[in-house]
Amino acid sequence: MRMLRKNKQDMYYSLFIDEQEIYETDDYGNIKYTDVIEDGVVVDRIPISAGIDKAHYDTPVPFSSSISSKLNPLQMKAWGVDQSNIWSQINVPKGYLPLEVGALVWRENDIQWEDAEETIPRASSADYTCKGIMTEGLYEDLYLLQRNSSEGKDE
Repeated sequence: MRMLRKNKQDMYYSLFIDEQEIYETDDYGNIKYTDVIEDGVVVDRIPISAGIDKAHYDTPVPFSSSISSKLNPLQMKAWGVDQSNIWSQINVPKGYLPLEVGALVWRENDIQWEDAEETIPRASSADYTCKGIMTEGLYEDLYLLQRNSSEGKDE
């Protein structure tokens, strides 16, 4: 299916890199450590885990695509979802996007950053998370996006 340029919207995507362990910090933001002592001498310092892993994503990449904010009953059945109001679908030419399940997509929200260098995006600022991929079509790939909650987003 050919896509009209006027129907395309500018967006960004970011791919999942890895999860990193979060450590407990003191009142000044310094990581807390447990000292390993042998014969009365500190031989090692081990950071104290907060018991949380935080997902890290790659630097966002711009792209243009059409996006459908409503799924019809046939599409919902194909994707195996039951509520169309939280789902959207991106249609792109075959092989155009390297999206994976778990990738983030920004359409309306500004990208917020975890670091001062603006290389690590804040996942909570994304509009959508990719939840499904259909690459069976001859000429296009389809990506199922779930709208992220607006709760907890930084202003």
